[in-house]
Formats: sequence, C-alpha cells, structure tokens
Amino acid sequence: MDQLDAMRMFVRVAELESFTRSAEQLGVPKATLSAAIRRLEEQMGTRLLQRTTRRVQLTTDGRLCYARCQDLLADMEEFNGLFRQQGQLSGHRLVHYGSSGPRESGFEYLQADGSCAVLSMSGALTVNDSESYLAAALAGLGIIQLPRVGVEPLLASGELVAILPTWQAPPLPIHALYAHRRQLAPRVQAFIQWLSGILASALGPDGPRDGLATRAGMDAAD
Repeated sequence: MDQLDAMRMFVRVAELESFTRSAEQLGVPKATLSAAIRRLEEQMGTRLLQRTTRRVQLTTDGRLCYARCQDLLADMEEFNGLFRQQGQLSGHRLVHYGSSGPRESGFEYLQADGSCAVLSMSGALTVNDSESYLAAALAGLGIIQLPRVGVEPLLASGELVAILPTWQAPPLPIHALYAHRRQLAPRVQAFIQWLSGILASALGPDGPRDGLATRAGMDAAD
C-alpha cells in the first residue's frame, strides 16, 4: 500500500467519522484501514484522529492534514486525467493557427493554478485566418480551438463535435478599436456600452471561453 492509498483512507475515515463504514465503502478489511491510518500518524509524528466508542473525530493536526490530503489527491487526479487526455489526443491531428508573435503552437489548456500550458501535437496544416481555420476542421483536417459562441449552429447541426469540455483554453480578449481623441465621443461610449452588454449576454458570466471542436464523424476524445 502506498502513501496515496493511505491518504485516501484517511480522508474517507475523516468524512464518514467511522472506520467500519469507511472499510465497507473502500472494500478493505477494517484492520487494514486501521493499520494504514496508524502508519500515516507515525509518519506525520502526530495523532490525526481521536477515537471514541461512538465516533471518530479529527484532531487539530488531523484537520490540517485532511485539508492537505484533499489538495494532494485532487492534484493527482488532475495529473492522471491529463495523462489520459493526452493519450487520447495523441491519435489526432491539430489544425495549427499561425501568428506573428512568439506564441507556442499546440493544444492549449488551463492548469489548476490558472496558468496556460501547451501540448505539442502534429498537424498537416497551418493557417493564419479564422475562416480557413474553421474550414479546415469542417474538412476533417484536425482539431481546432475557438470560442464556442461562434460555432453554436455547427455544433447543433452535428457538423462539429465538442470534445474535452473540461480542458478549456485561456479566455480570448475582445477589443473595441476607435480613433484616438482627447475626448471620447458620447456616441462611441454609448456604442461600447451597448456592445459590452450584447457580448456579456452572448458569452455568459465567465466571458469568452475557448471551445474545442472537430469534424463530425471523426473520433472525439471525451
């Protein structure tokens, strides 16, 4: 039994406040569960659980350990999920979108800490405009990443299929450009406010998020 198994057992006991019920849910003997918690306490150098005849409660150190274990286990689940998703993506091609800046090309996704990561993927085509980008996906040339709001009709018709909904790319900025003036004209201010309201209604409370799409009929990783 490894450290992660022991942490999972400890978290379950902490949540159910019972060794018996935890052992039943985990499908392990109660003695095995007790031994794992004991080893964890020895490694931590402190008592994590206060046992009574009626219930099991977390000690002060146990509450701290419980919170930390939850974070570590959640991180491990994310890593395992990422590896599974990467394995699924490895059998697909990406339509690459070229740019003049130093931006790395690949499958983009947000990590748990909010930072952006890029998974390198092979592709047969690189384009530099949104129309060609979408047309390439519709032609079955690979996976694309673009705002869902722009392809809702294609998703509804089945021409495109959304994949990997939990692996979102970073939000795309939307800019309003206008001629520089010392004083911004009231009509420009009114237009920007009107446009902001329209976009907020269309994109929802989280703003523009990247959706993932591939041509219908191709295998979609989900």
